[in-house]
Amino acid sequence: MSVLAELTSKHVILLCLSSRLIMIVLQILLNHVIPDHQHSIRDVFWQGRRMPEPYNPLIEFLLGGFTRWDSEYFLHIAEHGYRYDQCLAFFPLYPATIYLSHKLFLCTLPFLAAKDAVLIAAVMINVVTFVLAGLVLFKLTNEMFRRPPLAHVTVLLYCINPASVFMTTTYSESLFSLLVMAGLWGLCVHRSWVAMVMFMLAGLTRSNGILLAGYVVWYHWLKLSCSNSILIFLNTISTALVQVAIVLSSFAVFQLVGYLLFCHDSPTFPGWCEQTIPVSYSYIQQHYWNNGWFKYYQLKQIPNFLLAAPTVVLCSYWLFCCYQGNWNKSFRGYSHWYWSNSQLIPLIGHMTFLMVFAVTNIHVQVITRLVYSSTPLVYWCAAVNILEALPSTKFSGSSLVNDCRTICEELYHSNGCYVAKTIMTHSLLYCVIGTLLHCNYYPWT
Repeated sequence: MSVLAELTSKHVILLCLSSRLIMIVLQILLNHVIPDHQHSIRDVFWQGRRMPEPYNPLIEFLLGGFTRWDSEYFLHIAEHGYRYDQCLAFFPLYPATIYLSHKLFLCTLPFLAAKDAVLIAAVMINVVTFVLAGLVLFKLTNEMFRRPPLAHVTVLLYCINPASVFMTTTYSESLFSLLVMAGLWGLCVHRSWVAMVMFMLAGLTRSNGILLAGYVVWYHWLKLSCSNSILIFLNTISTALVQVAIVLSSFAVFQLVGYLLFCHDSPTFPGWCEQTIPVSYSYIQQHYWNNGWFKYYQLKQIPNFLLAAPTVVLCSYWLFCCYQGNWNKSFRGYSHWYWSNSQLIPLIGHMTFLMVFAVTNIHVQVITRLVYSSTPLVYWCAAVNILEALPSTKFSGSSLVNDCRTICEELYHSNGCYVAKTIMTHSLLYCVIGTLLHCNYYPWT
């Protein structure tokens, strides 16, 4: 395997930034060429409430496609706070970051309306966090595998991942992805307290952030298995307990804040306030979004299952290869060094849980953004498949478009390579189709 020039941090930044600019332009085109679907979240969220003021026409033209679906909630929270209990389904770090950033915009650009400043800040935060997440993913890949071609292709696939629109629109995926990658990098270089802080912040960004406590447990378990001193043993146990408790506290603290906002000294309160343990999140997901065990399995949801199918199939295949590599000692094949890497075990467990939970408990189309924002494993597995198919390909390292074109040309002019072809087709197609659907209120949420 070879690349024309070793990828540098500067190249990574340029690749990630160019991918976001392409997505913004694509959103502008598709948002204005395709008419919006008539049914939208606005009809539900704003029913019986005062509709918000419209955006500035120029801001609406440039960024209007990034105000759809859950974006309504994030933007509302950033501007007005948690006025309605259903907003508690959206964790506070991303809206808080938008709020602080939009205040800075208003100080430096006083002619902006607050609503416009909020939207601009939200998109800019996602562009910046996406670029930083790509940079950290690049460093994490190099730290773990010491294989520059793998790091290069991993970054390329991150830039065109199938959940790309969610990494740019006003959703929390980009920020969450940055915190996940930074936490894993912290563990990789044995800075567990840095990892703990990143995972705690991730828990304040998305509900599934609490699962990241499992990485802290695994890290200290490995330390325990190597220790032969009672003092080291006790120190490791106490450190692990403190760090896991802090990571988990992010979820608990937000639930407490929700209780104080809507249940404490209030004449009327939501149904979840009466629960023995008043956890708002699970109640709200079930009450407002009808999430729950196999509740999404309805005939009318078949199109959404089809949208999710490529991610489900690819991730299932990758998990099968990882399980075979780590637990089937007779397994051999290309890139056995990767599939049998024991460092992947906690990531395999994490992705398995995400897959099973998404397929059985939530709106199944969410699985794409859930998986692609939560674990680097999908990018590594996809990159290994690409490199297996194109072992001698040379990349420019400076142009996202040129490198993607090189991969596609070589793949589609070669026999076989079906997995690699599926990966590239899925990624590029969903970058376009996902943007078209999402920014026009079709069900790509």
